[in-house]
Amino acid sequence: MYIYKNIITIESGKRSGKPCIRGMRITVEDILNYLGRDDNR
Repeated sequence: MYIYKNIITIESGKRSGKPCIRGMRITVEDILNYLGRDDNR
């Protein structure tokens, strides 16, 4: 089992408190939206 708390952080002053990848300003939501995008339109 992988421990995600070592990768995902939540800081109130960064990206409005959304969960982000540690050390970056990209949110988990951004990554999931990118992966779920339909490029075949």
